[in-house]
Amino acid sequence: LGPRGIAALLPFLKSRGEVYNLDLSNSTLGDEGALLIAEALDTGRVRILSLSSNGVTVKGLSRILASQHARHLERVGLQGNCLGRAEIDAIAQFLRRDDTSLEFLCFGDTDMDVQNRFDADWV
Repeated sequence: LGPRGIAALLPFLKSRGEVYNLDLSNSTLGDEGALLIAEALDTGRVRILSLSSNGVTVKGLSRILASQHARHLERVGLQGNCLGRAEIDAIAQFLRRDDTSLEFLCFGDTDMDVQNRFDADWV
């Protein structure tokens, strides 16, 4: 799919108002595609977002988590991405928000080592 595919989907995502499940796993989005997803989240809601194996880093992830409707995310899948300390810090900052609906966050099969998982200031 890639960023060009997301750009083509963007008008649809923006016009829907709410999409329950947006599974973009293995779509080679990278940060460029993640920034477009964040743009969609500025205008519409997504409840379940799977970005597994997309090469998303702190640049794209931070923008998604800072989007206007990120607080409505209930489940986020980040498996298979290069998550390091910067990404963990972005997630921790998001989790400190009082208005988040997040119930499930999957880190499986990432570059995040065990020490980083337990060193993060989650709250």
